Amino acid sequence: MAQSNSIVWPDGKAFAFTIVDDTDQSRLPRIKAVYDFLAENQLRTTKTVWPLRPLGKPITGGETLEDPEYRAWVQSLRSAGFEIAMHGVSDETSTRDRVIQGLDRMREFLGADPEMHVNHVGQREGMYWGSARFDAPVRQLYEMYLRVRRQDPLYFGHVEGSPYFWGDLCRDRFRFVRGMVWPDINTLRADPLMPYRDPRRPYVSYWYSASHGSSEEGFCRLLSERNQDRLLAEGGACIVYTHLGSSTFYQLSSQFQRVVRRLAKLPGWFVPASTMLNYIGEKRGWIDVSRHRLAYRRMQWRWFMEQFKHRL
Repeated sequence: MAQSNSIVWPDGKAFAFTIVDDTDQSRLPRIKAVYDFLAENQLRTTKTVWPLRPLGKPITGGETLEDPEYRAWVQSLRSAGFEIAMHGVSDETSTRDRVIQGLDRMREFLGADPEMHVNHVGQREGMYWGSARFDAPVRQLYEMYLRVRRQDPLYFGHVEGSPYFWGDLCRDRFRFVRGMVWPDINTLRADPLMPYRDPRRPYVSYWYSASHGSSEEGFCRLLSERNQDRLLAEGGACIVYTHLGSSTFYQLSSQFQRVVRRLAKLPGWFVPASTMLNYIGEKRGWIDVSRHRLAYRRMQWRWFMEQFKHRL
């Protein structure tokens, strides 16, 4: 199987780096300050959005594309080379009719469907989310783990007949969906299969993994000097999962600024996530995990043990 150091990055770059930012808590002007800083350092990344305001109580809170000032800023971000992805259609659970409405508004607001969807916590229409990402016996073990933690392991976006089903729309309108998240800065080393197709989960065209940097503390720890140097030495690819709208990020701490500025000075290919994933797929080939089922199962076991180890 091809490893991360088999990828030759464009323009003589030594590694690839991007961020996929879940839109939770994103509000102007604080989120704008973070993206202004990324742009100043020539980083072009991926920001998720919600096209619709919630009808009820939001899960985490944050602005949507129905807010005119926020929408104008998101459109300007896209014009500046950032990718806009979807984090579900709203900050709540949505039925199929509401999902269709949100997808159409997304296309209206942005002029095209996004390439990427990222599941949002608590949305019952999550696509193969919770334990549904995994094969047996990891699936059953993860369900038990979630129940012990009093978290619901069941999502229904892929379940035909459910009022939350929208799998056909996800397959037809998105290319990439995020799956597993790892503690390794070299995402492609942790998941050498990505982007991959899983015929057992046909409503997702291609899955990809990310590296864990959810909080500012976790982000800065992931991007430590030692880890940056290792990513450079391995010629790998990093897709950081994070929440840049949270209160810790928009303060632009000295540590956050330091790790980003140091990274930006390295010979990295700094592009949005879908650009990176399309490049990997085109250069290395688009992987069908039915031909790598044993490696895929091992990766699922490794992910589960990492989660268990992290919680302990």
